Amino acid sequence: MSAFILFLFLIAGAVVLITLPKAIQKKSGPKEKKSRPKSPAALPDEIRKKDPHRDRMRDLAMEDPEKLASMIKDALKKKDA
Repeated sequence: MSAFILFLFLIAGAVVLITLPKAIQKKSGPKEKKSRPKSPAALPDEIRKKDPHRDRMRDLAMEDPEKLASMIKDALKKKDA
């Protein structure tokens, strides 16, 4: 019975030794802000005005991605020809 308890303490100690350095590093490490990608609404007006089809393409990608893929393939074929 005492061997079983000793085994449990051994496993608990191993878990603590594995997780403790990660927890210490997480608390004391440098704080870095995660940058989120900018939404189209957050872009400056001049960029949105340069690409008037941005919203249309995004909506088309949400509604019918296969149609958008075929449009892109057709445009690439026209560009190569």
